[in-house]
Amino acid sequence: MIRTDLVNTFHKRLLDEGVADTRAPSIARAVQALHSSLCSLSLDSLKELRELHPDLVNLCLRFERDEDKVLNERFDLIYKEVQ
Repeated sequence: MIRTDLVNTFHKRLLDEGVADTRAPSIARAVQALHSSLCSLSLDSLKELRELHPDLVNLCLRFERDEDKVLNERFDLIYKEVQ
């Protein structure tokens, strides 16, 4: 499911940060697709991905910073299991 509110918010943030208006829409949609994929991973796979590719995960956490916290909540579950 495409969360247009998140895409629009991230798109606006990119523009505010100086990303070219010709590139910001496609970047926002690409990050949304990546975020959606990460949210669908099992907790074990998500934990492994964060260890292998922390920048990808951090980008998706930044994407959902303003509104949706699905990925943050999943990481909370991972770290509760560790304790």
